[in-house]
Amino acid sequence: MDRWDLLEAFVRIADTGSLSSAAKALRLTQPAISKRLDRLERQVKTRLVERGTRGIRLTDAGAKYLEVVKRLRSELEQTETSLSAARAGLSGTLRLSLPTSLGQCWLMRLIVEFQKQHPHVEIEATLTDAVTDFVSDATDVAVRVGTVRSPTVVAKPLGTYGYALVATPRYLKEKGTPKTLEELNALPYYRWAFDSEEFILPSGELIRFTPPSVLRLTNSAAIMNVVLCDAGIGRLPRYVSQEAIDRGQLVEVLSEFEIPRSQVSAVYLPSRFVPERTRRFVSFLVENTPRIPGWRGP
Repeated sequence: MDRWDLLEAFVRIADTGSLSSAAKALRLTQPAISKRLDRLERQVKTRLVERGTRGIRLTDAGAKYLEVVKRLRSELEQTETSLSAARAGLSGTLRLSLPTSLGQCWLMRLIVEFQKQHPHVEIEATLTDAVTDFVSDATDVAVRVGTVRSPTVVAKPLGTYGYALVATPRYLKEKGTPKTLEELNALPYYRWAFDSEEFILPSGELIRFTPPSVLRLTNSAAIMNVVLCDAGIGRLPRYVSQEAIDRGQLVEVLSEFEIPRSQVSAVYLPSRFVPERTRRFVSFLVENTPRIPGWRGP
């Protein structure tokens, strides 16, 4: 008799609380289910169940053994499901929470590529800069900018992105190109609403510099649109600005001042049984986000 038959009989007995109910569930006779329990107890050399006039109850050893058996059975089922999914291709729904600008400019491009590789995966993507509540929002993976300190989630580092100070050639021709932070301070300046500026000098010294902003926004793509109106200097992530710089639409200024980079992570809830589509998507991000302009891998 297969060992798993004995374990299944034991789990049924524990779950139903009686030999007769377990026998009925497995379509066996009561003597047959009793025989399987006896054989299992002989194998483990421990009494797992106490029989009484009011039914059965697990011994302390039986309770511990049941916990292990159920965990092993669940892991086996999960592995079989994963192997089956690998053979048949991924499927199911993947719910994502993405930072707005990074999602608009680059992550959606990567998601389209992922979906071409796995056409049976349905993706629901929410673009928001708010911190995701995984449970109430039913989110599988969130991409977050900044340090993730919560002990209740798993944060897989994707890398960091850099910044550039930019303006249009026309604006710089009319107003002049700033050569110092003091000159920058006298020009219209656009930045993300809640950021405090920091610059690293060529010498490696870190200084804090917060020029007055005539307009602060919570969307980097919107900041670039303002700058493209010949309105002034903008501090932009390179994933937003680099293609425009390469086309000559924007010019980088004060490039000798390095702005501290922003960290990005893929975040998901810890679980022994993370769905295969979630694992594959996070791995896909790790492999492909270094293609984003200004990106450095973890």
